[in-house]
Amino acid sequence: MIDPKDPARGRLYRSMYNEAKDELKTKIDGKNLTMVISELMERCTAINCHDIFEVSTGSGTKNLLTRYGEITLPETRREATQRWVHSNWHTQARYLIGMCLLGSMTQAFKTRINQKKALYNMPPAQPDGPLIFKVMCDLIRPSTRNTTQTLVNRLQDLRPREFGNDIVKFNEAFTALKETIRAQQGGENSLTEELLYNAIMRAYKSVEQDEFKGFMSVKDNSGTIDHQEDLMAEAGAKFHSLEEDKSWSVPSQGQQLMAFVTTALSKQTKKSTDRERRIGKAKPQRDKDKRKAPPHDDTNTIAKRKKAADSFDRWIKTKPKKGDENKIVKKQGVNGQVKEWNWCKHHKKMVLVVGRNGMKHNSETCALGNSATAKKEKRLRVKALQTALAAEGESDESDDIESVQTNEINSSGDESEFPDHDDESDTGHT
Repeated sequence: MIDPKDPARGRLYRSMYNEAKDELKTKIDGKNLTMVISELMERCTAINCHDIFEVSTGSGTKNLLTRYGEITLPETRREATQRWVHSNWHTQARYLIGMCLLGSMTQAFKTRINQKKALYNMPPAQPDGPLIFKVMCDLIRPSTRNTTQTLVNRLQDLRPREFGNDIVKFNEAFTALKETIRAQQGGENSLTEELLYNAIMRAYKSVEQDEFKGFMSVKDNSGTIDHQEDLMAEAGAKFHSLEEDKSWSVPSQGQQLMAFVTTALSKQTKKSTDRERRIGKAKPQRDKDKRKAPPHDDTNTIAKRKKAADSFDRWIKTKPKKGDENKIVKKQGVNGQVKEWNWCKHHKKMVLVVGRNGMKHNSETCALGNSATAKKEKRLRVKALQTALAAEGESDESDDIESVQTNEINSSGDESEFPDHDDESDTGHT
């Protein structure tokens, strides 16, 4: 367990403490569970607390992040109860990850989660990260056998053409979907080796590349069924080999024949059209087409739109008054939509508060402001934190559980006690 007030390592511990409970980049809204899981894995690596999502079940220890559908809420609750009797860093991390998850939720989704406080709070009213995650999973993606079968059907229908016939990208998507199925209820039993082999072989044979398809046919007719992961590795190697020889994009015989037929039909259609056009020109044209003059208002409308566009362009490049740089302004764009804008000193213009990628954009978060030096310093800091934690060890295992409630340090370095029961009940997070 870390103590932010430690005279020797206080600065390192404060940094690790604050980083653990920092909000995720992804805003949790009940629709993006895959991205949330990915960021939680990265967070556990950064703060060295991999095992907080491990849960003991009747069929062995399983990781909640990858097999949440096979682990029940009572099993997760029982694991949390056993962990909270110990006073160590991993118990403290469970609390901090809980604060991180609550702080990363949209207001609408947090309202739904707060109705389940009794399921994820540990006495005295402290949020437990893994328990919150399990409650989230049950709300977002209820684990049922029907859901599992739907995912299995999707796996069997997956084809390389969905990924531009890039075998490497297809293999990555196939593996990710396979792991998602294994996380569901009954998922492990749904994916037999034979099913996986047949699904991957059908997908490879659908590729319109003669040499690759022939290679896969030889493998399939060899009389031996390879492990599907070995088969995927061989397919990836063959794909790279054909790419290096610049023969991967060569059309197959079927594609060449289809292209020939299409071209011939196109030429025949053009000849027929030209013949009909010549016959039509020989006939006298009694009625000539008359273009309608544009309405009188069209010219005015175009002028108004140009004026509005010029005005908006001047506004977007005008720096706000001193002190108002971070102020959010609602402004109607040239397309008539009202959006929120703020100033970015790196782009030197007004930018959308929330960019197309869903991330906040201002002078502080702008990617142009992140120097390579800052990134290097962060990596060195994280490495130093992990080294210090490893040296600290588990020397204080016998401390009382109340020491888990370490003074929470805010971003300015101020120190305050853990939230009491009343505060946490009102806000859902601290």
